[in-house]
Amino acid sequence: MVVVAVFTISNMLQHESGLWATTLMGIALANQKSAHIHHITEFKENLRVLLLSALFILLAARVELSSLLANLNWNIVIFLAILIFIARPVGVYVSTLFSDINWREKLFLCWMAPRGVVAASISSIFAISLTQNGFEQANQLVPIVFLVIISTVTIYGLPASWVARKLGVAKPVPNGVLILGAHDWALKIAKAIHNEGFKVLVADNNWKNIAKANTLGLETYHGNILSELALEEIDLDGVGRMLSLTPNDEVNSLAALRFGEIFGRSHVFQLAPNTKKHTDEKDVSSHLSGRILFDTDLTFEQISKIISANDEISVKEITEENMSGETAEDPEEMPLFLINNNHEIDPYSVNNPPSPALGDKLFYISNITSSGEE
Repeated sequence: MVVVAVFTISNMLQHESGLWATTLMGIALANQKSAHIHHITEFKENLRVLLLSALFILLAARVELSSLLANLNWNIVIFLAILIFIARPVGVYVSTLFSDINWREKLFLCWMAPRGVVAASISSIFAISLTQNGFEQANQLVPIVFLVIISTVTIYGLPASWVARKLGVAKPVPNGVLILGAHDWALKIAKAIHNEGFKVLVADNNWKNIAKANTLGLETYHGNILSELALEEIDLDGVGRMLSLTPNDEVNSLAALRFGEIFGRSHVFQLAPNTKKHTDEKDVSSHLSGRILFDTDLTFEQISKIISANDEISVKEITEENMSGETAEDPEEMPLFLINNNHEIDPYSVNNPPSPALGDKLFYISNITSSGEE
């Protein structure tokens, strides 16, 4: 409401100065240190979508279908062709003349310039002012701009993903893994995943553990993963799954709850709670936790004993022999995760575990029975 008040007062003092005043207000707010604005930033993102959607509806309500059809002719087609195939490429190549952007990225930028609410709002203001000043044809400005908006959004938007893939600038599917906890056996799992070509990011607030991870060539984050600044400091580009392997049940659940909003709840995993053996008796509600890894009875302490007794994590390829014989999952093996033919990693979880197929790689810990007895 302060922003609205500033906008109104500024316009009263000087015509059309409200936008400039609110822009300066935003710059001042972002650079001050006396108040935390993280919650304001989240609220602003939601408010922006609401306001832009409402603004589009209000602006489009002034346009009649007959006026759109009346301006739909070869002149608008030629104008769109100049806008898309001449004006935009020239603008991109001139503005990136001394940059490091390669020709493929430049070409994709040439194919990504849909017009939107700024063009619609500015044209509406101009049309009103021009009409009031005696320019009768100014009422055609708004329908022409809306035709440009509809056309550019359609032409640029529909084939955008196809163009990005053809030019080789599309991001690959984020198959990387964020692992919380850099203790010894978590690093064994992280290294095994990393050796298969996946991006692995290990997070821990213990510097000694982080130092060990660094010696293994893993990307690391030193700090509290639940802090406010963590998401701003962590590079999650290429990461699509999270394994919470800490000995703290609350940290595991809170991390699963937080990163479930980013990766999706089906892609966040945590260990079974240490306090109870059975999921129906555990302290943390199921809807506030991630998918339970491995088994409901395998807590942090039990897995630590099993994995510490094995120097390395074993791997085998799923073939017709082990599929039809002893099956891919041996009773004396604890399966950890599966890498399928699409080069995607599927951790073993209690609910909906992955189904091995021919050609998949199964990573496991062997001699689980003897290790458990020791």
